[in-house]
Amino acid sequence: MTLDPARIADIYSRSVAEQIFDGLVRFDQTLTITPALAQHWKASRDGLSWTFTLRKGVKFHHGREVTADDVIYSFTRLLDPKVKSGVADLFLSIRGAQEFRDGKAKEVAGLVAVDRHTVQVTLTEALAPFVSVLAVGHAKIVPREVVEQEGEGFASRPVGTGPFRFVRWERGKEIVLAANPDYFDGPPRLSRIVYRVFPGEKFETMYEEFQRGALEDTPIPTQDYPRIMAEGKYIHVKRPMQSVRFYGLNIRWKPLENRRVRQALIHAIDQEAIVQDVALGRYAPARGILPPGTLG
Repeated sequence: MTLDPARIADIYSRSVAEQIFDGLVRFDQTLTITPALAQHWKASRDGLSWTFTLRKGVKFHHGREVTADDVIYSFTRLLDPKVKSGVADLFLSIRGAQEFRDGKAKEVAGLVAVDRHTVQVTLTEALAPFVSVLAVGHAKIVPREVVEQEGEGFASRPVGTGPFRFVRWERGKEIVLAANPDYFDGPPRLSRIVYRVFPGEKFETMYEEFQRGALEDTPIPTQDYPRIMAEGKYIHVKRPMQSVRFYGLNIRWKPLENRRVRQALIHAIDQEAIVQDVALGRYAPARGILPPGTLG
């Protein structure tokens, strides 16, 4: 587990990092792109150049103001092969990104700080969903001096601009965050957040802890879902998961190498029955490899 946004590889780390960091833009609960550190942005007529204007006066948790140079550094770092970010390929549409990754350039030519609060990003070709790419959980803005000073320690002692600042992390037990009273979007309503850590995804244990009042949030066991909803004792939050569950077929095995056999298996699976009778209506049948709301 890591809290370095560029290196996050699981949803649990991402949920914590989302409270500590901000990107230029973000998704709201309906997956609509909304401003974050970028107050507004515009594209050139040919769609090759995007100009982002940063909010003035936004500060990192250690007190320094966020500038265009921080954006350039953060995006360049995502593309650095040494960082091994899982989303680097999403940023290869930026002019000069591939040359930088290949070691043929020391900088990414398409990333330019126009002034202290303005960033211009030039692409190799027009890409309609480019702003959506900037909303992914890895594209957060980080302070260069802290990242370089902490080195690998930045992953466990992160500094961002988000509504909560990092306090401590007790491995295998909990992560504690405290409210950022100077947050640009207004101070949080909570004074702190404590993330309990349950190694091995112990969902039943989480649910038991929730029932006795030790947790504010928990996954709901499918078998208990109807009863909990009928009781009406808790607030039920339903939102897009941006994930797809599927059966993978190894076509190297007989008879799965036969396309008609695979098609027969697909037709034999009653998706609607699984959704309604097994998942109790909590999911929707997949109509493609991408979940609803995902651009692609």
